[in-house]
Amino acid sequence: DNRLIWLINQHRAILYEQMLQALVERRLAHAAPYRANQRLIAQAPTDDLVGVSQGHYRIGAKDDPAARDNELPTQVVNLSNFRIQRHPVSNADWLAFMETDGYGSQTFWDEAGWTWLQTHPPHPHHWRRDDQGAWYGIGLNGPADLPPSDPVMGIAYHEAQAYARWISTLGGKLSGAVLQHEYQWEAAMRTQALEPSGRVWEWCANRFAPYSEFQPGADPEGGEQQFTLEHFVLRGGCLHSQAALRRISFRQHAAPGSRTGFSGTRLVFPPEGA
Repeated sequence: DNRLIWLINQHRAILYEQMLQALVERRLAHAAPYRANQRLIAQAPTDDLVGVSQGHYRIGAKDDPAARDNELPTQVVNLSNFRIQRHPVSNADWLAFMETDGYGSQTFWDEAGWTWLQTHPPHPHHWRRDDQGAWYGIGLNGPADLPPSDPVMGIAYHEAQAYARWISTLGGKLSGAVLQHEYQWEAAMRTQALEPSGRVWEWCANRFAPYSEFQPGADPEGGEQQFTLEHFVLRGGCLHSQAALRRISFRQHAAPGSRTGFSGTRLVFPPEGA
């Protein structure tokens, strides 16, 4: 069906990001000492949220020759009212979580996440501290300051879940915070309640699973076996994502303990007055 070129372009784009991830790992292993020019300051998370109304929403690709089998067939889902963060969780937001002992409070972590945390540093993957105690990041171009409003990057699903539980304890308009479901993300994007950030892949609450009436396609990495990995969904694309991966219906996925990708998160909340 003349889809081969579309599949090749997508595989190339995925491999390109994996190559960049490997280069970041090399930077992390061989980074020179650095002192932050502008200290990252924690900020209290705000309720900068946008509401999405209850209704039926289209999910998945439609008449798109580039669509992979896991984006098909098109679904219509019924969603209740919800509020969603206008922007992904920021560096300054994440530092607030760290400074209130988010990594040390087991109450925010489920059993699998707490077990995972025992063998991983209590901070995002590429964050480091200078000799003055200030946090900075290491990326493709080496060490650099962490802009407070930039999306936090290099976190695992386990960390995103713990952060959501912490946010929910803050009360007020932040009560009831949970990770977004991929349907909520896609509905918010399709209705233009959100503008695509394209800065980080965003962890979603749900496992990577087939849509109803799924039919395996010709992609050699498709079929039922792709759903046996116990991965979770990532949506949105990152700074390094090429155009072939930037459609709204594209579904990325990774293991819940993976933090080497360019991954952040976004939260959803109950509707106003709930």
